[in-house]
Amino acid sequence: MAKATASVGSGCVRQVGAWMRRLQVPSDTTLDRLHQILQCLFRWEDCHLHEFHAGGRAYGKPVRGMEFLPRQVLDERRFRLDQLLSRRGEKFHYIYDFGDDWLHEVRLESVLPAEEGVLYPRCIAGARSGPP
Repeated sequence: MAKATASVGSGCVRQVGAWMRRLQVPSDTTLDRLHQILQCLFRWEDCHLHEFHAGGRAYGKPVRGMEFLPRQVLDERRFRLDQLLSRRGEKFHYIYDFGDDWLHEVRLESVLPAEEGVLYPRCIAGARSGPP
């Protein structure tokens, strides 16, 4: 049985000047889960590196042997959306495919009570095709 969701973040993911998706996800969604959601949303195959950037910090998948990097990348499994976004209009960036540097803006539009019987996450709107 799925656990009950207390609140849902309604937000927009867009590549500026290109495409947009509006989605609703539980506010307590971890960043690694959000990465998986975005992969499904755009029908990608998770074959490139990615990071989230918020508040001057980088969040990503821990990679062994990369401890020598000059900057710290925080473990995305330990951080939730409601820790990065709490007010309407706040945003952070999702970077996918470091070779092509697909930069996406993730912006919180509202926090809503979860609707009984609704399965989250869900895509509620979109425009234009995403990159392959």
